[in-house]
Amino acid sequence: MQALPVGHRPKFATAQPLLHRFDAGNQNYVLQQFYNRGGIQLGLVTLRLQQYSLFQLQCATPLAPLMYTLDGRAIAGLQRQSVLPCTAFTYTLQYLPAGPHPLLLPPGRFRFFYLCADKGMDFLQPHNPQVQALHAHIKAHSQQALVAGRLPLTDAILQQIDRVLELPASNGHTGLQLAQLVHGLLGLYHAQSLQPAAPYSTIAARAACIIADHLLWPERALLQFLRKELQLNQDALHYYWKKQNRGSISQYIILCRMEYALYLLLVQQHTIADVADLLGYENRYSFTEQFKKELGFAPRQLLKYVLSS
Repeated sequence: MQALPVGHRPKFATAQPLLHRFDAGNQNYVLQQFYNRGGIQLGLVTLRLQQYSLFQLQCATPLAPLMYTLDGRAIAGLQRQSVLPCTAFTYTLQYLPAGPHPLLLPPGRFRFFYLCADKGMDFLQPHNPQVQALHAHIKAHSQQALVAGRLPLTDAILQQIDRVLELPASNGHTGLQLAQLVHGLLGLYHAQSLQPAAPYSTIAARAACIIADHLLWPERALLQFLRKELQLNQDALHYYWKKQNRGSISQYIILCRMEYALYLLLVQQHTIADVADLLGYENRYSFTEQFKKELGFAPRQLLKYVLSS
């Protein structure tokens, strides 16, 4: 087995790690670990990147996963039909048709865990509006991607994911233990989806959900909406954000919006003027200045600075 990067070791009871290093002196890598048995599919994917990078994720078959972003952020294109920001402290239920899906990532570390448990979702269908919507979409044989909902990660969910990842090597009971843990995650999802603003999710996680769903809103309007939704004044909002994050929430919003702009320019091939208008800038020049300040290069230079893999 290929040596794993420092700080990594095999996860799941029977997963076979797949490691791919590329460019930047092999400092860039993608580490994938999968489990697929008994109607349960699990995956843990970790990427370490030195620069903005564009990948194509290929789904051989349609999937309907719960997708948990554990570290970092990314912009996913669901077959180019819709845009899905993936940010730490949040997770989504979604339908991915077979085929390619572009994924844009910034420099740094990105780690996500996904779960497909068709039988478990079937059990939830009569009781959960989001799962009902997902099943209706799939039943219609739709080839269009769908995001059924975004929720904030909680300590209980993160602890349950840790238990899944840290299961020991097969001891005769591993499959049963894993099934129990997966159904525990489905139960946590069901309870939270019926009460998404429950007190067990942190202010920062709830704010991250709102930001990811409203990246086209100008910064000032989005901050005002956050204060209203979370019932906090400006000082309290910044305080709770910085308890879990480096930097200010304002800076985070601006950076996420510029990365969203990069996706629109690079993948959806909008013009600079169109993107400036979509993001609420008065003109392309003020947008270009903000873009260069945040990302380190001008919109017209993106092909030079974004690694395509």
